Amino acid sequence: MGPPGGKINQPRTERLKHRVVGAVIDEGLITRHHLKKRKRRKLLQQIRLAQKEKAAMEVEAPTRPVRTSGPQPKQQKKTKAPQGIDMEDLGDERGISHPFH
Repeated sequence: MGPPGGKINQPRTERLKHRVVGAVIDEGLITRHHLKKRKRRKLLQQIRLAQKEKAAMEVEAPTRPVRTSGPQPKQQKKTKAPQGIDMEDLGDERGISHPFH
């Protein structure tokens, strides 16, 4: 039998077609020698879009707690009793006087 691999331009292993190898986190990892033209540009664009999303999330994050804060206690209006009116103690129906007077 012949050696493994067959004819000249047929590789021994199966080609990895259209397979994403990994996501690029840092822009400095990509150089012109690492990837082909389209793949490099695609990954650089992914980095730019990710940075835009992070910036948008940072802008929205401080504004959300202000709008969606919990129920705040309402301030009660202070009312003053008129000075010219005297209050009379009418007492209780059972004949028991009010304990505070």
